[in-house]
Amino acid sequence: MYDILVYMTEVGIEQEIRLFLEDEDFNIHMVESFDDVIEICGQEMVDLVLVWPCEVDATKDLITLLSAHHFDYLPVVPIVDSEIPAGDIVALPVADFIRLPKSKAVFLKILKNVLSDVGSQRGTNENGDWAGSLDEYNVIDLIQMIEINEQDVELCIRYNDFAGKIYFKKGKLIDASFQDKTGMAALDKLAFWPKGHFQIRSVNLDDMPENIQRGNQEILISQVKKVFKIESLLSELPGLTEAVMRNPLVSGQKLTPLQKEIVDICQKPLTVLAVLLKISAANEDILSELKVLMQSGMIGRRNDIELLVQLEAEKSGLGKLIDSMSSIFKKKTEFDFTYADYEMPEEDQPRATLEIPPVSLTQEENGQIIEKLETFFK
Repeated sequence: MYDILVYMTEVGIEQEIRLFLEDEDFNIHMVESFDDVIEICGQEMVDLVLVWPCEVDATKDLITLLSAHHFDYLPVVPIVDSEIPAGDIVALPVADFIRLPKSKAVFLKILKNVLSDVGSQRGTNENGDWAGSLDEYNVIDLIQMIEINEQDVELCIRYNDFAGKIYFKKGKLIDASFQDKTGMAALDKLAFWPKGHFQIRSVNLDDMPENIQRGNQEILISQVKKVFKIESLLSELPGLTEAVMRNPLVSGQKLTPLQKEIVDICQKPLTVLAVLLKISAANEDILSELKVLMQSGMIGRRNDIELLVQLEAEKSGLGKLIDSMSSIFKKKTEFDFTYADYEMPEEDQPRATLEIPPVSLTQEENGQIIEKLETFFK
């Protein structure tokens, strides 16, 4: 299956692209920004880049961008409408171009011929260079494969905005570079990457000193042990490509310098892999401290923290509403009752008495009552 990245220069054309490319042996990535182009190229093993529809200036800018990020080996194919002269396209460093309108059958035939002509990045080019995905071959695999070929090469690996290089002289690993690190310190930061893209380039390293003096087998054993240690720590942590972030609801904890560095860079969501690559400390130390921070609640999975913050906001809003309503009901109206003065009578004054006259019934009324009672009890 081919991975095709489609850079869309217009909005709302996804359906048109799907009509041509769906239901085929393609894995399609459609993006509208240069940032997304670089992100996909860094994470996936892209075989071909389509510019759809072609705009000459946009295509030039895209090719420049790919070159600046070391993706200049990717073939670019513009999808051209009838209004753009062929000469403007041929002048660009593109693998080919396809002019529309065409039927789907004709379009796919041309596209597959282009893929066949330019080849896939899964193979080597005429210089013996080779590129691929770290999903298929990890760094430890690549070190062993390069050793067998006994060539002078540099292994370039990339994940999003992170990039590093490992250098081999006649198959022997002699140096590595990553950010401000070199030698074994840089190799330790590169050897465990589970995601990203690699490219092996033939270079002349006659003048490069051997910054790493160990043999390849010793290096491999050391790195395998480190990878096992990382995997063991990750068994109790989120995966390397899972995002974590600081919990703003937890504060006041005393932190070590490394813990503080982790908390500071996790103010915004970051993958665990990005945390390891942004901090210069040893990967095992970072993961150990990250575990402590997650157990304390200071750091958490992005989804969990965002949910907690949302619930707290809703709870806070409800609390304010209740307080507001309570304050309203607490404001009771005060009535001013005026009572008439009442004087208790003096002891020697006569008290008022209530006289009730005795009940007096006529003989006829007594007879009627007796008659009703006798009827009731029969």
